[in-house]
Amino acid sequence: MALCDDAPKLTGLPEIDQQKKVYLLFGPGATGISISNLDKPSYLVLYETKRAVEIKSLLSRLGTVSASARRAQEILSESLENGALMIVG
Repeated sequence: MALCDDAPKLTGLPEIDQQKKVYLLFGPGATGISISNLDKPSYLVLYETKRAVEIKSLLSRLGTVSASARRAQEILSESLENGALMIVG
């Protein structure tokens, strides 16, 4: 694989720890593609809602004990409130 000389340069990538997983979200940006660093709870919600899913089963998969699970539940709730996710019948 080769890049053109005028290809956009990647800048501002987060520093990573070699032993830690990094979750990145690629999406449209003002000048092309943007890359966002996601925390684990945000990743879990996005991953689990990539297709239609029951809220009850989603919450059980996310768990209830860890701080990550509680934050994922908050993200899910906020996403339902602001319309990023919706309940369909």
